[in-house]
Amino acid sequence: MPPRSEDRGSPVYAIQIAMNYLERSGEIENYTDACRFVIQEVASLMRQGERNRLVLANLAIAAFQRDRAARIRERVARIID
Repeated sequence: MPPRSEDRGSPVYAIQIAMNYLERSGEIENYTDACRFVIQEVASLMRQGERNRLVLANLAIAAFQRDRAARIRERVARIID
């Protein structure tokens, strides 16, 4: 069920947006780890003063994708070495 309109400014909605995108794009290997990462990223951004749910979601998605790419590079480097 979609959140009520008064809830749409909450960080929960930003987290839902980010997780839905990451899940549908097939970028999640471990749902629990991905959720933990996104929650921590949104919390960090909110501590920095960001409140816009779409900005929070997009920045969390970008951070997750950067982190995932770095982890993949590390795995490949270990295989090659």
